[in-house]
Amino acid sequence: MKNIFRIIAVAVLLSGAVTAFAQGYGRYEVRWGKVYYGNVELREADARTIQDLGYGYAKDCCNVYWKGQILPYVDPTYFRLNDRYADRPPLKHEPGGRPGQGHYDNYGYIVTGNAVLFNGRLVPGARASSFKDLGWGYAADTYNVYYCGEVIQGASVRNFKVVKDGYAKNSYDVYYLGQKIHGAAPSSFKLLSDGYAKDSFSVYYCGEKIHLANVHTFKVLRGGYAQDIFHSYYLGKVLN
Repeated sequence: MKNIFRIIAVAVLLSGAVTAFAQGYGRYEVRWGKVYYGNVELREADARTIQDLGYGYAKDCCNVYWKGQILPYVDPTYFRLNDRYADRPPLKHEPGGRPGQGHYDNYGYIVTGNAVLFNGRLVPGARASSFKDLGWGYAADTYNVYYCGEVIQGASVRNFKVVKDGYAKNSYDVYYLGQKIHGAAPSSFKLLSDGYAKDSFSVYYCGEKIHLANVHTFKVLRGGYAQDIFHSYYLGKVLN
């Protein structure tokens, strides 16, 4: 009977280890009074207080670590890992998205007592006290709007709103994956589907204007296809 329980316990441990490594995360371990991440010794880590938090994160009495690297300016006393975001990889676009270009769905931001991180890296200048994760990689504090941890230059915090599928807008501009869509009208801008969107004057695909599209008759079909009274489209391109 004891042997059965031992086998089950070993199986559970191995399953956890395989899952962690499959996701690209090693484990923090104490061996002979020293801390290791995988097979790399962390000489700055304190073996008495080290805690493996999962998903590549750990902390001790002095530092917070991500994949074995110290995260500067992060206070371990206040650091808490939000599992809802920690294990979610970047999502690829469904059919209709740009090849090789991904987007983020509420992924990556962690706010501590005195710092903001995105994907384990410090977001320079971000104010933790007023920082808000807006979803889809977007965030804002009192003074700036961010996309994937980078400041969106010129973006006004006032009335900034995430539309969905990588699109966002405020009173003055419309954005896709953090980039301004020149000429888009925020007051009439709305998301369609499969990366398509439109305002009163134009139709867009993944943030790019479809110059031949008729905004009044344009409709999205499925699988990246769309049509209007004059043309058919696939991934935003006119089909001959």
